[in-house]
Amino acid sequence: MTINKNFVTFSKGIVQELDYPAQVLIAFNKETRVMGIQVCRAKTRGSFKFSKPEGEQKGIVQVMNKNLKETLLHIMPEWKSDKRYKIEGIHIPEDKAFVFELSKFEELPDFRKK
Repeated sequence: MTINKNFVTFSKGIVQELDYPAQVLIAFNKETRVMGIQVCRAKTRGSFKFSKPEGEQKGIVQVMNKNLKETLLHIMPEWKSDKRYKIEGIHIPEDKAFVFELSKFEELPDFRKK
């Protein structure tokens, strides 16, 4: 998972492991600094639109949601809103979920050349 300036990107591998779900739930634990995503039904309250069906999805999924980005910055006060961060995910197949330990982040270089 990559946290960018305007969106959160989930890799093709994550999308494939979750079997291209149309909707996911995103949950946070501020104390442990963990974020999780889990496959859910379309009518699940608070769910996020995620992937197109396998034949239509072109690799990565980008979630452009201001509240998601603000929540991540609140949990991780050392992160800067104009920087990019990468966090490896832990797949939990039996729960159709991924967990991300936010404190184990890697700061990425800026896209733009100065």
